[in-house]
Amino acid sequence: DTSDPDMPSIDQAMMIIFRTLTPIIMAMSMKTVLDKLIMEILTEKESKMMIAQQVNGLPPWIYWLSYWTYTMVTSLFPTLVWAIMLVCTVFTGSGFFGVFLMILLNFQHMFFCAVVIQTIV
Repeated sequence: DTSDPDMPSIDQAMMIIFRTLTPIIMAMSMKTVLDKLIMEILTEKESKMMIAQQVNGLPPWIYWLSYWTYTMVTSLFPTLVWAIMLVCTVFTGSGFFGVFLMILLNFQHMFFCAVVIQTIV
């Protein structure tokens, strides 16, 4: 809490800076993930690989499940890092699992946004 009179002013300033910059940095990292996913999906769409796999008998849900699994695996490490950093600094009174789940679901939201954008484009 920055209103604590016993806290040194440098700690208060750092806490304010951290609370201000963290959402911006997280938003930028999520945007990067979204851009990467869209580019991968569009590249595969242009190569017509999904159509070739469906012609060979692969159900569409397995195709999208593979992308979802890839997204889960690649987002676990950044989610863990962000959750540890946030629980140790800003969300000191919060449970680790809740913060971890919130960030992981945000990454999954980016995946589903990429899928919707892919179907529109």
